[in-house]
Amino acid sequence: MRDLLWIAAVITIVGSTVAAGEVADARIALSDIQVERIITHAQANFWGGAVGHDGKLLSPTDEDERQRLLIPRVDAERVVHDAHKYGLALWCNLDWKPTYLRYMQVERRKRWNEKQIAFIGVLFGVTQGAVKQWAAGTCTEEYMLEIQKAMSAELTRLAGDSESP
Repeated sequence: MRDLLWIAAVITIVGSTVAAGEVADARIALSDIQVERIITHAQANFWGGAVGHDGKLLSPTDEDERQRLLIPRVDAERVVHDAHKYGLALWCNLDWKPTYLRYMQVERRKRWNEKQIAFIGVLFGVTQGAVKQWAAGTCTEEYMLEIQKAMSAELTRLAGDSESP
């Protein structure tokens, strides 16, 4: 539940900030520039807002940790690309939360520490907010059905991932 509250706050607070001035339609895919903006924004706004298991704000151990990306760049880019469809689901007013919870369950099974898991959640929320802002026009019935199918396939994929050792 804490994950959902945090993600909702991130979407609301930072989505419009990241999206300011962006004109590219995010319905198809995110450009390299958009991905970089999302990662940079999530990293810049992580400390002082992310909370740990105990509900307390997470703090960097030193200035080096504050400045560096908490997960490898390839994983940050993967999370942004994964979260893209969830942002489209948000834009179409579809229920993305059960799939997100499963996504985070799969991420927690990896060897991430508490700060890294929190960063993945923040990065996910920033991506959703940005995609919602960047998606042009209105979500049509046809597009909504396409996103529902994508989210259903994602849930099936994640169910398989969570069962693997």
